[in-house]
Amino acid sequence: MVNHSLLVADFAAGGTLLGPYDFLVADEAHALPRAFQEGLTRTASPAEVTRLLEEVEAALPPELVPRRELRAARRELGRYRERLGGLVPEDPTPYGHREGLRLLSLSQDLIWRLVDLRDALSGAAEALPGEERAQVEGMAAALERAAAELEFVLGAGDPDYVFWSERAPDPRFHATPLDFGEALADGLWGRLPGAILTSATLSVRGRPDFILRELGIARASHRVFPPAPPPRGAAAFLLGFLPHPDGGEFVEQLARLLRELHVRLGRKILALFTSRRMLRAVAERLTDTGAISQLAHGDAARAIELFREAPAPALLLGLDTMWEGVDFPGEELEILVVARLPFPNPTDPVVKAKERALRAKGLEPFTELYLPQAVLKLAQGAGRLLRGPGDRGAVIIADRRIVTKPYGETFRAKLALPLRVASSFEELFFALEELFR
Repeated sequence: MVNHSLLVADFAAGGTLLGPYDFLVADEAHALPRAFQEGLTRTASPAEVTRLLEEVEAALPPELVPRRELRAARRELGRYRERLGGLVPEDPTPYGHREGLRLLSLSQDLIWRLVDLRDALSGAAEALPGEERAQVEGMAAALERAAAELEFVLGAGDPDYVFWSERAPDPRFHATPLDFGEALADGLWGRLPGAILTSATLSVRGRPDFILRELGIARASHRVFPPAPPPRGAAAFLLGFLPHPDGGEFVEQLARLLRELHVRLGRKILALFTSRRMLRAVAERLTDTGAISQLAHGDAARAIELFREAPAPALLLGLDTMWEGVDFPGEELEILVVARLPFPNPTDPVVKAKERALRAKGLEPFTELYLPQAVLKLAQGAGRLLRGPGDRGAVIIADRRIVTKPYGETFRAKLALPLRVASSFEELFFALEELFR
């Protein structure tokens, strides 16, 4: 029994971590594509080199540390940081082979210093007894891997990967496999007699095509079990009257909605956002409510803890990490607000690369990528509300497109709740007061 990250790590290591197994049962299988994408992404950064050099000094006995080569590597690392300077944009940005060669040339001296340190450790290891020798050889191997990762990720020469950078806050460079489905087809599913993948959110329009394509599964039997009937005191409210979420007035109206929910209903409310910018703008307009913002606390765990401890009324503003895997049973959460439909960010380097690949195959990216991913994520987000048969509450979708756009029907069909379309604030609050009576 393992989590998704360890399953992916075992696959990347050629099955050497978990040992042999014949069958795989994967719960929450909707999260497997993202787990494989993140787990198979190769990363290089000055911060990782810093940690590795610190480990060389901390893990080895002082007499085994090659001081001269270690000092040289540290000096070169400092110069490398300076050379990078403002070259790396803050937001995730793709780069190609030509830009990669420039980045690689900036790192070449650092790579040589890492190789020198590796050689010094390898030479010292030859004269050591068994356990110490293994320890020093392990550090030498880690340095070799770090140098190889820098060359691969910065070189950006493999057409099967998407190469991209970010600064958060230190520069980081990534190589993400564009399509890992083929590798999974051969290296995972092809060697298993069978596997069972389960989740409440595997299918879109009753079909699991999106998940199967992402995971490289060519043949599967799909069965949908009838969901438990929703609690009587539960409903989803679709707000067709708010401005378009890209419009200038939307943030003001969303802040008004959250403030009135907080004041008039006195319940515990979670608002889910898809962008930091919108969350920050709404939070600035709700300072008088004592709203708990994930951005203000550095990570989701601390914000969730404060929200659990807070008496009603309480308002939590959350980002991507709160769309799934978070439980608020009973009165810990009674109103869930989805700020906008969770379509993938079209400027994300990996999303853009997948879009190009789908177009090259004659497929429509909106129907094959953007829509199914958003539908499955909305279903996960809505699932944060009703965690037990005795729970009650309201899911409020503030994005008018779920009502006004033809594709809205696909989202509505995935919400396993009675649906009510509200045409005004007054109509919404009348229905909510009736629900919570």
